[in-house]
Amino acid sequence: MTAVIVIATIVANLSIALADFASAKFVLNNSAEVGVSTRWLPMLGALKAAGAAGLLLGLLAVRPIGIAAALGLVVFFISAFAAHVRGPECSTTSPFRWGIWPWRSRRWCCCYEIIRRRSGLLPKSGGDGS
Repeated sequence: MTAVIVIATIVANLSIALADFASAKFVLNNSAEVGVSTRWLPMLGALKAAGAAGLLLGLLAVRPIGIAAALGLVVFFISAFAAHVRGPECSTTSPFRWGIWPWRSRRWCCCYEIIRRRSGLLPKSGGDGS
């Protein structure tokens, strides 16, 4: 079962790395929405590809490299999550709109944005004219 999960992770990361390298339209849209410069896409793709290669190496021969690659991917995706959370209000790439949260309603998203503004993470007047 572990091998299946690792192989699925390798395939997923290689796929999105290729999309990053090709500057696929959805990648460009997401990066623009989150405020990540397109200059970063090759580096982000390289990090994902390196993580996938490390997982494959760990699966086939050198377990410590696989563990290091897995930890690197975890750090990478936690950072990506943080970039999406700090992104524009209620964006389509916001984690609260991805469908993975049971409380992803517009109401929750707006409450979340109010909390972010009051905490100083967002300017008091956002792009919505408030």
